[in-house]
Amino acid sequence: MINELLKVELEEVRLDEKLNKDLTDEIEETLASGCGALKSCNGCNIKS
Repeated sequence: MINELLKVELEEVRLDEKLNKDLTDEIEETLASGCGALKSCNGCNIKS
């Protein structure tokens, strides 16, 4: 029973890590491309 719970918890952690990496990659790509994602942006001074 406990092993099954630990397996489920581990799978959830792995999914969270993958989602976090995917989001981080997407953010980095957006910044590297000069942003433009935010229409109302006043500039953030991030240099790619």
